[in-house]
Amino acid sequence: MENDAETTSSFGTKDIGCCGGFSFLWNNITGPGMVSLIIIYHYAGYVNATLLIVIFGLISGLAASFLCEAMASIKGNDKFQSRVEMMSIARLSLPRYAYYCTLMIFIFNLLIQNISAIVESAQTTDATIVAIFGKSCGAEIYPNQTFTCVGGGGNFINTTAVIIADSVFGDAWILSVGFILVALLAIPLGYWNLDDIIGVQIGAGILLFGIIIAWMYEFGSRGLKYQVHAFGSHPANEVGTTVFNYAYIVTVPSWINEKSPGISIHKSIWSALLPAIVTFTLLGWIGALAIRTTSTTDLLASLSTPETSTIAQIATYLFPWAALVSGIPIYSIIIRYNLIENNICTKTWANFWSVIFPWISAFCLMSGNLLNNLMNWGSILTTIPLNLMLPAFLYIVAKQRIKDRQQNMSMVEAAAGDGGTRTRNINDDETMYVHLGDREDENETQEKNDDYKAIPCFSEKCTVLLAWFIIIACGLGNIFVIAWQFIKI
Repeated sequence: MENDAETTSSFGTKDIGCCGGFSFLWNNITGPGMVSLIIIYHYAGYVNATLLIVIFGLISGLAASFLCEAMASIKGNDKFQSRVEMMSIARLSLPRYAYYCTLMIFIFNLLIQNISAIVESAQTTDATIVAIFGKSCGAEIYPNQTFTCVGGGGNFINTTAVIIADSVFGDAWILSVGFILVALLAIPLGYWNLDDIIGVQIGAGILLFGIIIAWMYEFGSRGLKYQVHAFGSHPANEVGTTVFNYAYIVTVPSWINEKSPGISIHKSIWSALLPAIVTFTLLGWIGALAIRTTSTTDLLASLSTPETSTIAQIATYLFPWAALVSGIPIYSIIIRYNLIENNICTKTWANFWSVIFPWISAFCLMSGNLLNNLMNWGSILTTIPLNLMLPAFLYIVAKQRIKDRQQNMSMVEAAAGDGGTRTRNINDDETMYVHLGDREDENETQEKNDDYKAIPCFSEKCTVLLAWFIIIACGLGNIFVIAWQFIKI
């Protein structure tokens, strides 16, 4: 009983409203990957880039919908009235070894994203401090034990090199002012529940919207003077970067578990996703026409030059706080939720692995290129399988379990009608799946039409076929991208 009480207190309540849900989804979609969109359009070409953004965007929306219906197939959660995290669905759907492999990939993926966000936020904050105040300082831990400062002259032009570089402090391990500032804000929020930090998400969403407007105005002021080809030479190089923009699916179950009961899941997901797809397209295409870029110069670096207006420069330095810092506690909370709900560890250890461990790792990875390599390969190997393929597979398994259960029930009823003594060959506690039309309460049968469907206008057979198509297409695409990366090496 004490353990159950602790587990219950580890989660939030179902009170996230429409505005909060939109902000949460919008922020998780329009995240740090936006700064690489101009590179995608420059090297892939506007036709290839637009197709990549639109196709993967629509697939991500379908994957999120598949995951939601898999959640609704869990016994006692047909109206999303219970709490079911993503790894809980995997535990009920996959063989034990496959579940533990999936869990490790899930935790690894979120940890890498969180560590990357911490490092980028701290480094960019230090770069901003250098740009505004002329220097940033910190306590050097390795290789020397001393207090050190670096400067750049106090103007915006110096931050171009700073942002492109890994750190303003080089390869030294520095407990910098930027690292401390980000930690002071993000670490306490990581201990909160999801519904507690929705106000932060709303504020970050408004700030991010203003930043995008400032950038678009800057593009228009500069003029669309550079040529962007229709078809680039190496579109495969940009697949991983494009998919990284749609790595939000793993966060959807935690939001559903704490949204208000009357909020429409379909409307919430697609009302955030479709504007994000349009934003990606406009920001990448118009940005590539207005700004000359290279393979190592993203949007932040390109807008940290003397010719950039003051408003656009301010927006550029605020972007990491809106897109990165606000997302750090989200990843921590989701990791903690999944660890606790699946009884992997206690709440204390879950807090350590989700909140403290990423910061320790980030500090150790602040210098050098190890994080870049982990991030690149981690995204390629885990982002597509985890965010696009796994939700579709969990949906298929849920449908098959429901079909098997119906067949078993029919056999039991037939045997009972024949005077047989066969017993039910169903273990609800093991499968935890229920056919949503199979209710004992007559009043609930009236709500059958309100059951959640991933694609309401498709039949179940067509939806399952589409899920298989997504798994196969994304799997082959991911294999191709991985092979292409090895060829480049």
